[in-house]
Amino acid sequence: MSFLEPAFLIGMLAALGPLIVHLINRKKAVRQDFPALKFLLQSNKRVARGAKIRQLLLLALRMLVVGLLAFALSKPFVSSESGFSAEERLPTATVLVVDTSFSMGNADWWKAAMKAAETEVDHLRPWDEVAIVLADEALIAPVNRLTTDHAKVADVLDDLQPGYGLSELPKALRMAEDILSPSLLPNKRIVLISDFSRGGFPKSAAGATALNVPVTQINVGDETRDSLAISNIAYEQEGTRREPVFRVDATITNYGAVDKKAVEVRLLVDGSVVAASKIDVPAGKSTSQTFRHRVEGVQARAGSVELVGADSLAADDIRWFTFKGGDRIRALLVNGEPSSVVYRDELFFLERALNPKKAAEGVATTTITREGLEGRDLKEFDVVILANVTSVTPNAAAALKTFVEGGGGLLLAMGDQVDIPAWNTQFADLLPKPLRGMKQLAEVGDPDAPVKITRYGTTRREHPIFEVFEAPGGSTLQSGQVYSYMLLEPSPPEQSQTLLSFKDSAPALLERKVGRGRVLLYTTTLDIDWSDLATRTAYLPLVRRVVQYLARRATSEEDPDYVVGKPVSLDVEGLIAERAIVVSGDIRTVLEPENGKVTFTPSKPGVWQVWADATDATGTRLDTLDFAVNVNVAESDLTALPVDALSPWLGTASDGASSAATSEKRVNLWPFFLFMVTIGLLIESVLGTRRSVLVRLWRIITRREVADLSTDESNPAS
Repeated sequence: MSFLEPAFLIGMLAALGPLIVHLINRKKAVRQDFPALKFLLQSNKRVARGAKIRQLLLLALRMLVVGLLAFALSKPFVSSESGFSAEERLPTATVLVVDTSFSMGNADWWKAAMKAAETEVDHLRPWDEVAIVLADEALIAPVNRLTTDHAKVADVLDDLQPGYGLSELPKALRMAEDILSPSLLPNKRIVLISDFSRGGFPKSAAGATALNVPVTQINVGDETRDSLAISNIAYEQEGTRREPVFRVDATITNYGAVDKKAVEVRLLVDGSVVAASKIDVPAGKSTSQTFRHRVEGVQARAGSVELVGADSLAADDIRWFTFKGGDRIRALLVNGEPSSVVYRDELFFLERALNPKKAAEGVATTTITREGLEGRDLKEFDVVILANVTSVTPNAAAALKTFVEGGGGLLLAMGDQVDIPAWNTQFADLLPKPLRGMKQLAEVGDPDAPVKITRYGTTRREHPIFEVFEAPGGSTLQSGQVYSYMLLEPSPPEQSQTLLSFKDSAPALLERKVGRGRVLLYTTTLDIDWSDLATRTAYLPLVRRVVQYLARRATSEEDPDYVVGKPVSLDVEGLIAERAIVVSGDIRTVLEPENGKVTFTPSKPGVWQVWADATDATGTRLDTLDFAVNVNVAESDLTALPVDALSPWLGTASDGASSAATSEKRVNLWPFFLFMVTIGLLIESVLGTRRSVLVRLWRIITRREVADLSTDESNPAS
C-alpha cells in the first residue's frame, strides 16, 4: 500500500481527542448512603452497566472515525493487475496499437500479443470506445474510428496475422493519438503491444514530439531472441547459353548472441532442392555459402535460398531471386600484331581457347585490327580485348570508356607493340595502374632461362576467376614460365586490386571497376612471346573464366532490391495491349499501365511473374520482367530495445513498460475509507441518541406509532 498524501497521516493523532475529552469530563461521584434509595440504587446499577458499555463504544467509534478520516485524506492506494482504478471507472477511449512486423512471428510472441489484446477488449465496459492501429510500415488501422462495438473489434483481432514489414512504433503511436483527439470521453489511453525489438526501430529520435495521451506498454517478447537471416544473395552466370552454370553466393547473418553450428542451407530452383550444405555462423557475424547450379535455357527461373530449422523466426529464413540467363558471350578481339605465320599471330592461342573448333557453346568472337576499332559499335559486344595494341585514337578511347561505364568488360594485354606514353594518356581512366616499362628477365630459348625467369605465384583464391584452380590440377597455373612483363607505376590502393602475382611479387593480373563495368590488365602477353602459359593446360580455363567474368552474362548486380511494402514500378512500354497481370502464388493483381509503366505494392515475399492481358494460353508471359521481393532484414535483429527507447515519443504520458501480457493498475483505497467514515458517523449518531427516541423512531418507521394514533382518534373516551 502507498499514499499520495502521506502528510495527512499525522492527523491520525487527532483520534486521541475523544479519549482526552472523555477523561477530562469524567467525574468521580461522592458516596452518600440514603436508605430510602437503596432499592433504586440496585436497579440503577444494572442500567449503568449498559450505559457504560455504550459510552465506551461511542468513545471507540469516535476515535475510529477521526483516525479513518485522517487516513482517507492521505489517499492510500495499491497496485493490482486486475480491476479498475478510480480514473478508469469513468468512460474511456482506448486505441490498441498492435505491432504486426514480421519479428512478431518469432516463437509464441504473436500468440501472447493476441491474448493481451483480447484481455484488453474483455476488460472494456459497454460504454468504453476502442480502435485498432497496426504498427508496421503500412500503418493500417483496421478499426480506424472509436467504437463501442466490441464484438466487431474482437472479430478483427481474430483475423490479424503478423505481416512482412518493419515495425513503426512512433508513427503508429502518433496515428493512435490522432484517432483519440476528437473523442469527448473523459479518459483516453493507448495500449502498445509489441516485442520491442531493435531491428525496425528508428536509430535516432530526430523530430520526436511527446504524446499527450498515456501509453501502456505490453512487451510480449521473451528471452528467445536468437535470429539467423539470409541477408543477401548474389548470383552470376559463369557459362554461356549452352553452359548455363550459375554461381549463387548467399550471405547468412547471425543477429543473436549465440554461435550457430551446422546450420543447413539449401538452394531451391522452381521449388525443388538442388543443393544443400551446412555452415557455422558466429554470433554477430556473417558467413557466405556458395552454390553452383546448371540452369537450362534462358527463361527466367524462380530461385531461393533457405535455412532449415535455424531459429523460431521463419520470415527471414528464405530469400528469393530470379535466374535470368544470357545469350552466347560476344567478344571483340583487337589484334595488335597480326602475322601471316598462324602460330605467330597475337591471337592464335586466344581464339582457339575461347572458341575451340568454332563450337556453338564457345564464345562468339570477332577479330579486327586497331584501325577497325575506329567507329565500331561496341554495344554489339560484351567484352573487348586489346592484345598488344600500340595505341588507339582519342575517339576509340572515349568509346571504350563509355562501353565500360555502361557495364562492358575490357581486357588489356601487354606486348612489345604497346606505346606506354600513349596508353597512359588514352587509358588514364581505365588502367588499374599506369604503365612504367617492360622488364625482360630472359630471352625465349635462352639455355639459362630456367634460372632467370619468374613464374606465376599467388592468386586471390576467393575471386571467381581462380576458384576453378583450387580443384585438382589447378597447380598448372604456377607452372607457367614468364620471360618478360610490364612494370607498373604506384597508384592509390582503392583504385585497383591485384588478382594474380608473379613469384617475384610483381602484379600479373589487376582489376579496376569503372562505372558498371570492369577492366582487367594482364601485364604479360596472351601469346608465347613473353610467357609460355598459352601452351599450358591452365591457359584455356584461365582465359575463359576471365572472359566470363568480364561479360557477366547474367548477374544480380543490377537487380533492384525490392522489399515487401515498397512500390515496384515496371516498364511495360510496347509489351502489353491493355493490362498487366502480376502473379505470385494465389495472389493475382491486375494493373493498367500509365505512361508505359505499371506500379503496385507487393504484400508478401516471393518471385512475382508478369503476364500480358491474361494468365492462360491467351496471354503472354513476360519472363524478362519477373522480379523477386524479400523482407527487409533490418527487422531480423531481435535484440531488446532499451527501456527508455520510446521516451522521446512518450514523454511523461506513459504508464511504464510491462514485461508481461498484463499491466498493473493503481487502485485508490481512500474512497472506501471515506465511506467507512460516513458509516461510522451514522452509527455514532444512533448510539448517542436516547433509547426512548430510538424506540419512538422505530415505531414510526414500522408504522406502529401511526396505528396507535389512529386508534386514539377513533376512541376519544380512552
